[in-house]
Amino acid sequence: MVANEVPAATPLALVLVTGYDASYRVENLIQSTGGCSSSVAMGSQEGFTLADQAITAASHQGTWVLLKNVHLAPMWLGQLEKKLQMLNPHQNFRLFLTLEVNPSIPVNILCQSLIIMNEPLPGIKANLLDSLGSIMPQWLAQGPSEKICWSKTYDFNNSDMASAFRTINTWLNAVAKGRANIDPANIPWDALRTLIKQSVYGGRVDSDFDQHILDAFVNKLFTPAAYNVDFNLVPTISGSHALEAPDGTKLEHFLSWVQRLPDREPPAWLSLPPTAERVIAVVQGNELLGKLRKMRTLADDDELGSAAGPSKSQTSQQPAWMRNLHKRCREWLMQLPLTLNTLSKQSNDNPDPLYCLFFREASIRCKLLDQVHKDLADVVKVCNGELKQTNHLQTLMSSLTKGTIPSHWRRYKVPKVMSMSEWIPDLARRLSQLDGITSMQQNLSNVEVWLGGLFFPKAYITATRQAVAHRKWWSLETLHLCLDIGQMNDPAAFIVDGLVLEGAAWDTGNEKLVLNDGQAVQLNASQICWVQDDSSNKEQPANLVTLPVYLNNDRSDVMFTVDLLFDGHLVLLVAMRGQGCLSDRKGLSI
Repeated sequence: MVANEVPAATPLALVLVTGYDASYRVENLIQSTGGCSSSVAMGSQEGFTLADQAITAASHQGTWVLLKNVHLAPMWLGQLEKKLQMLNPHQNFRLFLTLEVNPSIPVNILCQSLIIMNEPLPGIKANLLDSLGSIMPQWLAQGPSEKICWSKTYDFNNSDMASAFRTINTWLNAVAKGRANIDPANIPWDALRTLIKQSVYGGRVDSDFDQHILDAFVNKLFTPAAYNVDFNLVPTISGSHALEAPDGTKLEHFLSWVQRLPDREPPAWLSLPPTAERVIAVVQGNELLGKLRKMRTLADDDELGSAAGPSKSQTSQQPAWMRNLHKRCREWLMQLPLTLNTLSKQSNDNPDPLYCLFFREASIRCKLLDQVHKDLADVVKVCNGELKQTNHLQTLMSSLTKGTIPSHWRRYKVPKVMSMSEWIPDLARRLSQLDGITSMQQNLSNVEVWLGGLFFPKAYITATRQAVAHRKWWSLETLHLCLDIGQMNDPAAFIVDGLVLEGAAWDTGNEKLVLNDGQAVQLNASQICWVQDDSSNKEQPANLVTLPVYLNNDRSDVMFTVDLLFDGHLVLLVAMRGQGCLSDRKGLSI
């Protein structure tokens, strides 16, 4: 198609979804055809010059040009459109553009191009067929399938798979030394696992806990046992074989095995609990609702910028969005307290870390509440015709109408999909907690704290550590955090509430983690203790898992980690499911 059906002056635009790279498809095509090409990554001033030079040279020589990430250069794309119109290229010249969906892309360059949409394939079967269809017959390996329970989405694509193939092929050739077959036990598994985990796929992973998940899958699949006829590709709780490896040595055998797989695979194939699909559907539904709230505009032709604020006699002539905004602002004001308790400033002679923390929290809380009160009251006045709009109020009203949180109100981190209708009640709960804490004044060590409800929960963990070190004259470097789930029997400990466990449940009787059906579990109030680390003199149990405690269900902020016991025979499955703990009650909705 590229050589015979696309005119030389027509660019081929590979439109990508965010986080997906399809430039390897062009590179593979160039490699398979044996053509000459040049590649330029856009986004810098040097890239503009290199791109212009590459296009000029290739249009005369009849070679191909690949420009990557052109959505980072929307102004330059406008110039490219004019340049292509005046260009008289060689008939073999081809221009490839890779770009993400972005409203800043000039429409004319899109109209001039042949657009090819690229999206990651859904499901294991589709990915396996794509992987097997893109490899050479002498390379037989299974490409990695898409997984969840990660803290973020990684751009794993066919270029990583090709790199893994080359790595495996190189090491196998080095060991085989020309022989057609070798004993699976003689394959350098340690080298292959290390390269795949740390360089090929692990090179993209920037989270320690995501790395643990990747390590678990690689350690499971890259073993001599993988050559056994009854090798189970995924571990299960019951020990039954959820998915056995195919029995064959030729590409046709593997393709036949993949074709027999169902189009809708069970979650167990990804080492996920049975309810994973429902959990994912809830998450996607919440994200969709959040986006719809932000996109919502009431059926009214009046624009926000043209509303100068009607007088009281013109209330009935208010646009629908303004009447609705007026109602919501009044409701939000009623949900927020008018006054708050305060803490007196502590002397500098012997400062208490916890007192300093709550003093800072109370100070920020008062400033934020005053700002929100003033802004909402001003919006009500604008809607009543008592105040004229300013640029600040116009931006504020635009955000509130769309259901998004104004940027100057974001004094603390919240889930990305949280809307204004959720943020105000959440703020009210945070203010209520701090009001109760500040009313205690001096006795702040044993207060029960909703950890995710603090403005700076990480600072609370640091303050508790400093308090213990100061109280017992211990070095900060020797302290190790312990979380006693469901216990509150230590007067020297710090009580936290609102923790939510994802992917597992807590067995109170045996005091260990157990795998569940994937539901999020609300934990009882628990105590945080700081003890001196004696790991050098004590052997750690084999069935110990390091559990991350995230701020919320975005899993982007790790506040601390805790070591907990779990069923020893499920060590691999525990690592693959990526269990975590949330400090925000909102995580229970997942």
